[in-house]
Amino acid sequence: EFLATCSRDKSVWIFETEDKGFEYECVALLQSHTQDVKFVCWHPSQDVLFSCSYDDTIKVWAPDGDDWSCKQTLTGHTSTVWSMAFDAVGSRFVTCSDDRSVRVWAPGAAPETAGTSSSSTGGYNPKTALKVTAAAYLSPMYRWGSLLPGASKAPTAQTKVAPKDAAGPWHCICNISDVHPRPVYFVDWLPSQETFATACGDNLLRVFELSSAASEDEEDWRCVAQVRAHEGDANCVAWRGTEVKGEVISSAMLATCGDDGVVGIWRYRCS
Repeated sequence: EFLATCSRDKSVWIFETEDKGFEYECVALLQSHTQDVKFVCWHPSQDVLFSCSYDDTIKVWAPDGDDWSCKQTLTGHTSTVWSMAFDAVGSRFVTCSDDRSVRVWAPGAAPETAGTSSSSTGGYNPKTALKVTAAAYLSPMYRWGSLLPGASKAPTAQTKVAPKDAAGPWHCICNISDVHPRPVYFVDWLPSQETFATACGDNLLRVFELSSAASEDEEDWRCVAQVRAHEGDANCVAWRGTEVKGEVISSAMLATCGDDGVVGIWRYRCS
């Protein structure tokens, strides 16, 4: 089992334990980034690590014999890449950046034709804004287990599968660049659904759903709900399970935290 950490010293460390205990040994020190490393994320089903950096890139790391090496460097963002999240099976992931954009990535080499990624307008509709409603506000001293019970396992709404080799290549299939007016600090994908949420420096929580997939190289994602979540930057968002009604997921819980020192708990009514 592996554990990864990242740091302002531009490095990523990978630790391993063989006895499933608490003693970890450093097995790799990765130093390809040229600036602070802000976030690391494992592929859901493979020993492949992704790192997001102040150098505007996402790097893909995988075992290479007895060591680890960088298999691909993803470019496209023009400022710090703060966070990323995979869908449930690892068939796609989404990144967010200080450049105010959100990008969705999929397996495969980028098309050779001009305009290798689509651009989504985000399409926010004020009529759907009430789909996100506050459930509770909590003080910063907070534990998940004190409020939310374990959720039922939700049926999948996805038909995609993970690539045979998650080490790449990957390419951008959607660039949402005109919805967030300030840096996007965090993004999280709702498990088993074509839905993700963002936390932005304009204090807002936004929810996006897949509108259409024109091809394997292009998807259209739309902002279907937004709400003022905090009185300061919204720094993080996290989904927490789903509620199942028959074969359809009716709603999902999510939490946000902000510079105002508040943790917000929200319920999203799925479309």
